[in-house]
Amino acid sequence: MSGPVSVGCYTTLAPTAVPELWTALAQRHPELELSVREGSGTELAQLVRDGSLDMLIAYELALPADLPRRQLFLAQPMVALAGSHRLADRQRIEASELAEEPLVLFDQPPSGQSTLTQLRRLGLSPRIARRTADFELMRSLVARGIGFSIQYLPAPCR
Repeated sequence: MSGPVSVGCYTTLAPTAVPELWTALAQRHPELELSVREGSGTELAQLVRDGSLDMLIAYELALPADLPRRQLFLAQPMVALAGSHRLADRQRIEASELAEEPLVLFDQPPSGQSTLTQLRRLGLSPRIARRTADFELMRSLVARGIGFSIQYLPAPCR
């Protein structure tokens, strides 16, 4: 395989998926010229439809029903906390322990609504301290102790 390949990647997946993709493709297919565009699922799906992107890496709930799909990973929720937070050294945190904590919500569709829905299913009524559509800003706000956040990180399918 050789030539250009254009891939879209949902913003929050890019930090973990894109480096692995670039490394694997460079080793297996050094003649490929990979370009990556980050964005929202809706924006990137439209670019796939109009032929500007060859493929899209996104959470399934971000994909329109008309796009073909293949599962690459399972998404696991992880709680993001400031290093100084009282729960930061824990391997496992129960939802009830976050009940009174402020939430820094990553509000890029569909992540924001999905996070709120999941927290409500766990019996929490989240108090949103800040909303942002910028993943790095969300991480910085959490690091400053503004609140916790939920990130969905890829775990390989078995």
